Amino acid sequence: MVFWMKLKAKIHGPKVHEVGYRSFLLNEADLLGLKGFSVRNSRENDQQIVQILAEGDKDQISQFREFIKSSQPKSAEVDGIALEDCEESVESLTKFAFRFSHLQIIKGVESILRIERLQETMLGKHD
Repeated sequence: MVFWMKLKAKIHGPKVHEVGYRSFLLNEADLLGLKGFSVRNSRENDQQIVQILAEGDKDQISQFREFIKSSQPKSAEVDGIALEDCEESVESLTKFAFRFSHLQIIKGVESILRIERLQETMLGKHD
């Protein structure tokens, strides 16, 4: 019988948003085969926060815990990490990955449209 464990983590610092942290963590969660996973950005006071929920067997959660403590995206600036066991409901990794991929596509489309508008403006100035 598999005993599922749940982990709640908070990573905080001056630069933990817009550095690819959520994708970085999702990739590791997928590699480890976690059953459940979600991650979101938030703010507390002047600190950027990355909040993580994970669910897996004992070994998976232990490995994920170590990964969170020892690894971060290159551009991240982390002041601290809080890890604790939790009882919260954790959505499936597959459901989170689908939703997160969709949000990243939306951001990409918005960026392409913004670049297109800037290009049209720049070309208009040359005429």
